Amino acid sequence: MKLHLKIFAGIVFCLILYGITPLVMVSARQDNIRRPLIQTTTFRDEYEGMVSYGGTYIRALDYADIEEAYERVKSGIVKINTSRLHGSGVIWELNEAEIVIASSAHLLTDWDTDSYIMFGNGTIVSGEIILLSESYDLGFLKIGIDELTYEELVGCRQVGREVIAYETLQDGDAVFSVGSSDGVALDRYEATVASAHWYIQEFDSYMLYCFGYAKPGMSGGGTFDTYGNFLGMLSGGTGGGETVSLPVTVMKKEYEDMKKNDM
Repeated sequence: MKLHLKIFAGIVFCLILYGITPLVMVSARQDNIRRPLIQTTTFRDEYEGMVSYGGTYIRALDYADIEEAYERVKSGIVKINTSRLHGSGVIWELNEAEIVIASSAHLLTDWDTDSYIMFGNGTIVSGEIILLSESYDLGFLKIGIDELTYEELVGCRQVGREVIAYETLQDGDAVFSVGSSDGVALDRYEATVASAHWYIQEFDSYMLYCFGYAKPGMSGGGTFDTYGNFLGMLSGGTGGGETVSLPVTVMKKEYEDMKKNDM
């Protein structure tokens, strides 16, 4: 009986993990009903389950805590190296066929056959550029799903694309940025929102403008609120303690427009 209870608890845990409400026992007499009991699974099953039930996204906290939020968002950050430059990227999408990485166009314009993407577990893969925006400092790469093992894939998460956290930002709110200058997702700096919608002449666009620090090589990384909600992609900084990030609203529209044009 104890073994059966442990197995049942494990099944309930998996159901909760993937967002499925466990079935309610409606009868006390179930002894004569026999169903197959799945006791093992594969990494492929786990990844495909994540994709099917929305488990590929970084889940924001229910409370503000930068330290805990940072631990959650690290799985959505990568490092990008070209033959001349190095920078960062965020995992934008994980699906059945490919992984999509978002990064800065000023980094991806240098993409060549020697360029590569490094994940947090040290896996290095190549990729193919699918978009370099004509209007923003933004580009997207895709990686075939077979470039990583399923065991590696289950450790990856994509940043959220919900825009409410960005749209409700207030001046003075605390945020933090994560990049891969010193290693994948190893660089983290806190900042304060100066303006969520400020025109930056160097990028000829309205961006998330913050008072904070960023080092070279963090471009393409993520900027998050204290709950771990993705606010935008870090685009640059100054020696005077200022950073700018491309808002998630812009990134989402550019990606959706690209997909529509591909149809």
